[in-house]
Amino acid sequence: MRSSWPVRSYYRQMGRRHLFVFAPLGILAVALVASSPAHAVGNSYQWSGGSSVGFDTSDPTNWSGAAGPGSGDDIYIPAGTDMNVDGGPLTVRRLMVDVGQDFGISGQPMTITGEIAVTQPAGYATEIENDLTLDDVDFVFVQDTNTLFVSGPMTVVGDAQLGGEGDIVVSGQVAGGSVTVFGDGDLVLRGGGSLAGISVQSGTVHAGSVITSDVAATGGVLSGGTPSNTGGSEQSVGAVSLGSSAVLSPGPTPGGDDEGLFATTGSLSAAPGSSVVLGLGAASDAVAVAGTADITGSTLIVHPRPGLQAGDRFVPITAGAIVGEFADESGTPLTGGSTFVQSGQRWRITYGTTDIAVENLGPVPTAGSAPSGAGALAETGPAGAGTLAALGMTFTALGAALLVATRLVPSFSPRRPPRSSRR
Repeated sequence: MRSSWPVRSYYRQMGRRHLFVFAPLGILAVALVASSPAHAVGNSYQWSGGSSVGFDTSDPTNWSGAAGPGSGDDIYIPAGTDMNVDGGPLTVRRLMVDVGQDFGISGQPMTITGEIAVTQPAGYATEIENDLTLDDVDFVFVQDTNTLFVSGPMTVVGDAQLGGEGDIVVSGQVAGGSVTVFGDGDLVLRGGGSLAGISVQSGTVHAGSVITSDVAATGGVLSGGTPSNTGGSEQSVGAVSLGSSAVLSPGPTPGGDDEGLFATTGSLSAAPGSSVVLGLGAASDAVAVAGTADITGSTLIVHPRPGLQAGDRFVPITAGAIVGEFADESGTPLTGGSTFVQSGQRWRITYGTTDIAVENLGPVPTAGSAPSGAGALAETGPAGAGTLAALGMTFTALGAALLVATRLVPSFSPRRPPRSSRR
């Protein structure tokens, strides 16, 4: 029995103060398997499923022992096939899915008042197709590489904590209260809607639809609209604040090659220590802020994508107003017009009143090589001096070099090379 897995995973990610919430599920799982009849542990019911007449919750033969659960009961699913909620809406306290295969729940609306735990063996998924209401739930937890798909509308009453080590993909509309995201997995919001707020502690939130919710990220990653999580629809969220450990990456994977758009209908406030990660090339990321974008001290990380050429200029960030300047990975301010090196490429950044532009100056030259692109000639400062020195090394014809040296240095004698040319 794998019931101890969710207890350990949740303990690691949420801390001792929440263990008492999840422990009953582990105890329930062990008790249900060991007991006879298996379901008869207080108000907890074990699904066996797949009777000769179908998969309805109203069919007592789909439950191990007797009739199925009623309002406020617990459901444990260690085996069986899909479940169809019939006979009217169903309200239960806990739903734990631990079956060793993909599992689906459909039918009448379902309300959860306690917890949902998806603790299947790695790689399996559970899909909830019916209308789902999370009524002041303690958490929705997905273990390992599992995925919970919510394809119907999802309503949040009060607060709900969503996360774990697996992924939660919501393709139906969301509505209601606020959600807090924790753990190492992904929360993908495809269906749009409106929430009172989204708080991100860790993990990755893919805001791949129009969600009229403000987002506060103390950690984790915020991702925008990409072909993989929007289906081509528009994307936006409300106001966004990034804490010192949070990352904004329009593309689905920071440092990856898939482009993305992250748009807000409000402001963007990025604290020092936060990061904005942009991929630039033939397919480039973009951040569009309707209000003010304050990026003072936030770290800008730029990486090349296929198709990038020296001299290419991008305007990846637009806003109603730009406040402040980025810093590089060492914390050094990236002032307007300055050049910096990241991912083996040289870049120049400029700030406008409503946008931020980044120009590629070509790859970092190696010893004995000349940089490419017209942008290399325009570089200023120490980096520019190195560029001009590298260009001088391209004069390889000895006769031409001697002629230049003779005209510029009258005392030059070929019999005694100047100190600078000795080897």
